[in-house]
Amino acid sequence: MKQRQMFIARLMIVVMILFLVPAPSSASAALADGTYTAQYTVLKADNDSASMANDYFQKPATLVVENGNINAQITLTKSNWIKSVTVNGAAPSVISSNASADTRTIQFRANDVSSPIVSTIHVDIEEMDYDHVYTIRFAFDENSITAVNVADNSSGQNESSGSTQADSGAASTASGGGKSPSSEQQGNQAASQVETEEAAIGTVIENPKTADNAPIATFVVMLIVSAAALVWMLARKRAVSL
Repeated sequence: MKQRQMFIARLMIVVMILFLVPAPSSASAALADGTYTAQYTVLKADNDSASMANDYFQKPATLVVENGNINAQITLTKSNWIKSVTVNGAAPSVISSNASADTRTIQFRANDVSSPIVSTIHVDIEEMDYDHVYTIRFAFDENSITAVNVADNSSGQNESSGSTQADSGAASTASGGGKSPSSEQQGNQAASQVETEEAAIGTVIENPKTADNAPIATFVVMLIVSAAALVWMLARKRAVSL
C-alpha cells in the first residue's frame, strides 16, 4: 500500500513538471519574408570551440527569407585559399566574387539556424604547399538576428511615408495658393523620411515567447489534483495506523 501511494505521488510530480517546462522554440521559425543579418561562428567538427577557419569568414551573415525559406549568404575573406565549400553535402551557389579583395560570397539553404550546419572546406595554399579538407560547422546566434528589410513592415512604412508626404504637399499647396513647398518644409519632410527609414533598419527580432502563454487553468487543475491525492494518501495512512 505504501509503495502504491509513493508511486501515485511521483506520477503527480512528473505530470506537473511536464506541464510547467516550456517547449523549446526557434527564433528563425518566426521570421517574416525579408532580409536579416545574423552573427555566427565557424566551429570545429567534433566540439563547440571555434575553428581556425573562423577568421576566414566575414561577419555577420545575411539571411534572406522568401516564402518561409531561409537562404544564408556568407562571405569568404580568403577566397584564393578556400578552393571549394560544401554545405550538407552540396556545393552552395556563388552570388558574387572580388578577385582584388580576395573575397567571394556564397549562398546556401539554412531553414534551421537553431542548430549548427555541417560544411566542408578545401584549403589549398600553394606557396606553403598546404592542401587539406576540413569539416566545419556554421553556428548562428539566433539572438543576434536583426531585420534589415522586412517585406510587410517596409511596405506599410512606405505607404505611410508616401501618405504623409502627399498630405503635407496638399496642405502646403492649399496654404500657399498652389505654390511649391518652401525649403524649410522640404527639409522637414526629408528629415522625417530619414527617421522613418532609420527606424525600419536594425530592428532586433525577439525570440518568440514560450511559457507566457501556458494555460493557467491547467496549472490550477493539476495543483488541485495533486492536493487531493496528498489528502487521500494521508487519510489512508491514518486509517491504517488506527
